[in-house]
Amino acid sequence: MKLEEFKKWFKGIETFQEEFEDANKAVSLLCKSSYPVFEIGTNLQDKYIDLLSEYIGDTEEWIPYYVFECNMGIDPKEVTTVNGKKIKLDSVEKLYEVIFS
Repeated sequence: MKLEEFKKWFKGIETFQEEFEDANKAVSLLCKSSYPVFEIGTNLQDKYIDLLSEYIGDTEEWIPYYVFECNMGIDPKEVTTVNGKKIKLDSVEKLYEVIFS
């Protein structure tokens, strides 16, 4: 799979994450006494991630790691590829490199 195709498929995850954060911020304006968690759609997102991972052969689960542990690159982590190269996982392009290297 080429990078541009991967980015096209990954865009659905990016859009969901952005909308999810916006929804949580909006709900938090109404619920100031606690941290609201807006969970509608998270199961669908999880299944989409699973499907994309399976489709591209992401057996190491790099996509969920990038989405959830690296917070879509906002909180990047340094990882090591199967070739031994160290990469700071801070973008979809770097995620692609980790998966397809």
